[in-house]
Formats: sequence, structure tokens, C-alpha cells
Amino acid sequence: MVFSKIQMSDTATMKLIKEVHKHGCIWNPEDENYSDRQQLLVAWDEIAKALDLPEDILRGKWKILRDFFKREVKRKNVTSVEDYKGRWRYFNSLGYLLHLSLPRTEEDDGHTSDKVETEIDYEPKYAPNANLEVYLEDPIPEKKFKPNEPEDYDLMFLKSLMPFFKQLEPTRNLVVRSRIQDLLLNELAAQNMNKNKM
Repeated sequence: MVFSKIQMSDTATMKLIKEVHKHGCIWNPEDENYSDRQQLLVAWDEIAKALDLPEDILRGKWKILRDFFKREVKRKNVTSVEDYKGRWRYFNSLGYLLHLSLPRTEEDDGHTSDKVETEIDYEPKYAPNANLEVYLEDPIPEKKFKPNEPEDYDLMFLKSLMPFFKQLEPTRNLVVRSRIQDLLLNELAAQNMNKNKM
């Protein structure tokens, strides 16, 4: 499974963000237990129990959230949570990561946010048969609107048929496609005959 596709409900995602915040050893390089693997195992075990979801799913989801947050900080040039004008709904909740995503200055005490990558860049194995309360919903960035795009009503009509096509078994789907093609060919032939008569 590709981990950019790990998805959870808003409620579960918000709870994950809050639970991770309680465990500085996961996200904060300034935490005294940050590099302690035993503490990390304990922390993720507690989070998995709190959310009643597999640890590898939660680790993968956390990595996605953390990476997306960092991209938003860079893309929007954010220096405080109040500066953020984007529409990604988890940004404010992840505000505790902001100081890790900002460029370091000479006044910094030598701690580095590079250490954040070591534990979180984790590619777990997903158990496809796990019984999970997981919804198909990725983090949503700002919507990208295409200005002045003309509306194609034929395309809109065809797209509206997609849900019904997906309900058909593969063989029935092919039959319907074939009938639609026959119908179009007949109409085009009739149209051409009418043009030739004129």
C-alpha cells in the first residue's frame, strides 16, 4: 500500500494529533527521551490503544500529516499559526510543530530539527485484512480552481453516469458500453445521411 493513501476520519485524525502532542519523544528533538527507542515504542503503543487502531497505520498517518504541515509552512511562508491563510483543516492543530519547520537562526542553541526525520520516516507494513474504521479522506489543501474554464455539459453528463457504471459487473459494463457506442454510431450515420440529402 502507498502511504500517501492512508486515510482516517476527521475525529480519529484530530485524536492522533492530540495524542502525539502528549509524547514529545515522537516529534520534539528537544525532549530528553527523543532518541530513546524504548520510549518511542511505549508512546506509539499508548497511542494505538487510545485510538484503537494499528500502530503502523498511525505511524504512517502521522508521517503524512507532519510532511504536509512542513510543505504548507514553506508554501505559505508561515512564521506563526496566525499567519496561515490556507484551508488545510489540520494546520492549527499541528501548530506545535511550527518551530521545528522554521529555518534555524544563529541564536539557536544548537538543537536541530533534522533529528525529526529519524524516527518518523518509517515505512510500515500495512495489514490489508485489518478490520479498521478508516474513511477515504486525504488531507485537503487549498482548492485549485481553474478560472474561466468553459462548462462542458456532455462531459458533466458522462461523469454523472460513472457511479452507475461502477455498480455493474464487468461483463454487464461492457454490454452497456457496446450499446452506447452502437447508439452513437447510429445517430452519427443518421446525421450524415440527413446532411447528404441537403
